[in-house]
Amino acid sequence: MVKKMKEQRKGLLAVSLGTSCKDAEKKSINSIEHCFQEAFPERKIYRAFSSERIRSIIKERQGFDYPNIGMAMEEMLREKVTHVIVQPTYIWKGTEYEKMRKEAEKYKGEFHELKMGSPLLSSIKDMHNVIPILMEEFKDIPSKEALVFVGHGNGLKKDNAYAAFDSSLKEAGYRNAWITVLKGEPCFHRILNKIKTLQVQIVHLIPLMTVAGVHVFRDIEGGDGSLCTLLTKEGFQVQCHKKGMGEYQEIREQFVSRAKAAEIMETGSEGK
Repeated sequence: MVKKMKEQRKGLLAVSLGTSCKDAEKKSINSIEHCFQEAFPERKIYRAFSSERIRSIIKERQGFDYPNIGMAMEEMLREKVTHVIVQPTYIWKGTEYEKMRKEAEKYKGEFHELKMGSPLLSSIKDMHNVIPILMEEFKDIPSKEALVFVGHGNGLKKDNAYAAFDSSLKEAGYRNAWITVLKGEPCFHRILNKIKTLQVQIVHLIPLMTVAGVHVFRDIEGGDGSLCTLLTKEGFQVQCHKKGMGEYQEIREQFVSRAKAAEIMETGSEGK
């Protein structure tokens, strides 16, 4: 174990899935990290991209090798950081979060203190806090138009977080709003059938993703198999919104609050 040091060097590792879209990176990931630095001036902000596929694409296209979690941890060790917060910019506690947690925990004995923050929507309370932020953005959309928030899908077959968020929307009175995912449940065709029962003409597709990157332009808005194309073929007018969750100031503040909660958390109970 690391011996107690007189001098504390504090760091915060912001872990994002990553994106190969520079503009989306600037608007979302960079903006979140800037908020972390403002909220934690005593900590140096480090970055890790957890998707090896995205890291490979960036390296091939831009010649830059963004650190993964292990590389970022090693960098902090070289710089003699003693107290670390690992804060994901993920939306859910899905497979990426579990991978992040396991990788970070390998370094627990290397630092005096290592704590992990939770993703944006980790509990029902989180959902109730985030819903007003999202719906304020779309308050001018008439109730006779449908709002469909589109997530990646978290890869956990038995996980019902997306369905829980959909239920929370309904409980909050938003009967014209649904949650769907690109992979997994709630699947888009199931949501489509529900939209048809409302007899609406206009559907808004809204990314429920930290970054509005490739998935938005390829899977939501463009291409023969995109959600926009499928809805258009069904006779709906479709409006695609291209704003990632990281572009909302209030959402960035929610990520900051997760990191602050981790900071005061008792060592050994973080991320749970």
